[in-house]
Amino acid sequence: MLSSVSAIADDIGTSSMPDAPLPLITKMLSGEKPAVDGVNVKTDIYGGAAQSGKWGGFGGGLGTLAFPIGHAFAGQVDLDAGGYVKRPCGIAAGHLFWRDPDKGLIGLYASGTYGAGKIDHGIWQTGGEF
Repeated sequence: MLSSVSAIADDIGTSSMPDAPLPLITKMLSGEKPAVDGVNVKTDIYGGAAQSGKWGGFGGGLGTLAFPIGHAFAGQVDLDAGGYVKRPCGIAAGHLFWRDPDKGLIGLYASGTYGAGKIDHGIWQTGGEF
């Protein structure tokens, strides 16, 4: 991790655009490849049976949608809805990120999970991704 940070710091210092106020941002936006090459969709359907005291079924569907926001930035939405032994559950997540396929990805992530049981509950998360 430290070598990655050092490489970025060295790269900032040797910018070929000395008049640019933010050389790292200028380099991030100058990539030739797009963050994503257009709207991309992925879907899955799943199901099965499991035993937790007694046998029960589970199943659901998962979908992902990625989309460009300009050239170097993109977003992604992940949705999952299903059920386990007649109890509904679901997950939603969102990503906003900068990406250059030759360099890497930096972004923000947020998600929420809902599970219904004897007591309904949700789990919420947010953070960075790279």
